[in-house]
Amino acid sequence: MANKSKWIGCLLVMAVLCAAGLVMVKESGSFMEAEFILQAHRGLSEQYPENTAIAFLEAAKSKEFQAIETDIQETSDGELVLFHDSSLKKRTDAEGKIGDYTLEEVKKIRIDNASNSENYPNERIPLLSDYLEICKEYQKIPYIELKSISFEGMKKLLQILKEGGWDERRCVITTFVKEYIPQFRSLNDSYPMEFMVDKKESYEMEEIIEFLGAYPNMGFRPNAYVITKEEVELCKKNGLLIEAYGLKAGDKEMFQQLKRIGVQGVTCNDYAGLQ
Repeated sequence: MANKSKWIGCLLVMAVLCAAGLVMVKESGSFMEAEFILQAHRGLSEQYPENTAIAFLEAAKSKEFQAIETDIQETSDGELVLFHDSSLKKRTDAEGKIGDYTLEEVKKIRIDNASNSENYPNERIPLLSDYLEICKEYQKIPYIELKSISFEGMKKLLQILKEGGWDERRCVITTFVKEYIPQFRSLNDSYPMEFMVDKKESYEMEEIIEFLGAYPNMGFRPNAYVITKEEVELCKKNGLLIEAYGLKAGDKEMFQQLKRIGVQGVTCNDYAGLQ
């Protein structure tokens, strides 16, 4: 009877975790498989300034998003902050790049050119730790894109994740930068990691499979509008996660198509109109 009660208790715990979106991946042989995960691209960035506390918070409050995606960059004094563009000029009241400024200087930069930024004039560039706290409080999966980061910065990222209790089943690392993959994998081979390719670039799936197959727990993340069913099947056949990025807000048809062909997740700026 005691064993039966123990099993019932375990099943109830798993049910709660699944409902909360915390059981993200399951092992299947030598690789990881994920359920379909809708990821808030730079937060709820269709309605709020991208990669800001308000965008992350509003995405976190929604039941539609299971995850929140962001971009990580490194300041001149080695701190990790969240910003997408290589230049500050387009989105902020500053010029240059994140790496030109110390953390204290970055904290003074104001986001002044993004979705509804006129209604949120006091938004600043957040710290990685700020974003992770929101993800943890609302039980959302962090998707962290390595945008501009050094090897020491990668070590710091892993330290922050470890100290924050983010185990390997609750966080995904992504990047367009091919060179970052062997660097990051030399430090950690447990976190799921996905290689992204620009939709304007041509690529050979055989080369992608060979490259990613050299590392554990890897995935491929092409643009939502170029991915094919054949690519999905090839990735799964070779033990790779297969997700996409760049789903346009409100594109319900593409959203359903991605799920039909077996894609395991996608980023989008808004959840409205997808269901």
